This record gives sequence, structure tokens and C-alpha cells, in this order.
Amino acid sequence: MPDQSLSLPEKVERSRERLQRIARDKDPSSVYVAWTGGKDSTVVVWLWKTILRDRSSVSTNMPQVLRVETGLDFSEIDRFCDSLKERWALIEARAGADPDKMPANPGADPATCCRDLKIEPLREAVMSKGVEVLLTGLRRDEHPGRGDRSVFEDRSDPTYLQVNPILEWTEMDVWSFILAESLPYCSLYEQGYRSLDCRPCTERSETDERGGRNRTKERQMEFLRSLGYF
Repeated sequence: MPDQSLSLPEKVERSRERLQRIARDKDPSSVYVAWTGGKDSTVVVWLWKTILRDRSSVSTNMPQVLRVETGLDFSEIDRFCDSLKERWALIEARAGADPDKMPANPGADPATCCRDLKIEPLREAVMSKGVEVLLTGLRRDEHPGRGDRSVFEDRSDPTYLQVNPILEWTEMDVWSFILAESLPYCSLYEQGYRSLDCRPCTERSETDERGGRNRTKERQMEFLRSLGYF
């Protein structure tokens, strides 16, 4: 669970220190942010962009982002990402699923759907792009199955380092940071959505943050994680 003893400025500093370590130890050309267009990964894109900007030894401050397009994405997310890519000068790599694997009833079998439309395309993109480090917006408090997650996680098949720099942040922390820094965000959040996924697995929520997520998928998170899901 999140460390409640830390203030948001302290959490931000911790996150920046982690990213500074990556910028120091790794070639930035091998570092990508797994960007969904959601609030959490957008914050990570911004933090990574500021780290690259502040390091004089880095030849470019243009973050590389990796987006997995399932074919079931909200149009609002697509528009937001396209707009921010230009505004923040992001270098975007896209991964797409095989159209032949599109399920007849998307969301009915979340494990198979996510494997075919998200996990496998991500795996192939990591290999083809030579990704050594993948930065994510994963947070411990967002799901009970993430309580044991670590900031630095070695992944295999393919081999890369997954870094979760805002792991201790809460939903409130993310929104406080977004508002304080005047960061843009997807319009779906103003329509009652609190956590974004593909259209078949996402609804508005007035309860908890992931209350609008597909419940079957939520119960299968550990299995999906074993397949390569965040």
C-alpha cells in the first residue's frame, strides 16, 4: 500500500530520482514509456521529459513512448494522444494486434482478449524496438493484486527492465500533480471515467477508482500478470 508518511513533493522527488538513475545508467534511446493516454502514464511521460530536458548529456529531450492500439480504444483517447504527441514532441512507437485475432465478442473472455490484443503486441514491440527499459504508470493502490509490486522489475521473454516510478502515488496524488503542473488529460475523466481501458471493459464509476473496470478481468489480474500484463 502507499506510504502515507510521504508528502506528494517527497513522492515526486523519489520518482524523479528513479528516473534520473535510468537516464544516467541507460541509453535513453532504449527507454520507452508505456503510454496509454491515461492520467498515470501521462504523468510519467511528463516526469521523464523533464529528466531528459535537465540532463545536458542527453542529446534529445524528446521522450519515446510506446502505445498498444487494440482496435477497441476510445476515440477520445486517440485524439488526446495525437494532440499531446505534437504538443510535447513525443517520439511515438505503436504496437497493433493482428486484425484476425479480434474477438467476436470483445471483453467476454478478458484473459484471451488482453493476451491477443495487448500482451502479445507489446511483447513483439519490445523485441523489435530494442526496448531495454519500459517505464509505466503502475500504482500499488490501484488494485489489490499490485501490493507486492516493486519499482524495478526484471521481465523475461523478452528481457527488459520494467520501472514503475510512481508506484507509491495515490489517485489523489496524480490529480493533485496534474492540476498543480497544469498538465493536459483525456476528456473522458470529465465524463465520469476514473480508470481507462478498452471500450468493452470500461464504464463510468462513482465508487472506487477501478469500479468501472470489467469485473472478470479484475479477478484475473494475477493470471494476466503472469502472461506479461502490467
